[in-house]
Amino acid sequence: MKPGDLVKLRHNYSVSTARAEEKLVGLVVQHYKAEGYLEECLLVLWNNGNKEIEFMHWLELINEVR
Repeated sequence: MKPGDLVKLRHNYSVSTARAEEKLVGLVVQHYKAEGYLEECLLVLWNNGNKEIEFMHWLELINEVR
């Protein structure tokens, strides 16, 4: 995933189940590479106005930017 991609939360991820039920759609605005002990993650702007750091395995790609 990269900036410009549209994403949603995976329905099978137990921690995000409550947020996944909200039918959120997000725009990836920044990609953070794994560094040291930190995992690869993304900054996502959600359609409810929230801006959050998300791990890639929590997300499902809806539409890829070209």
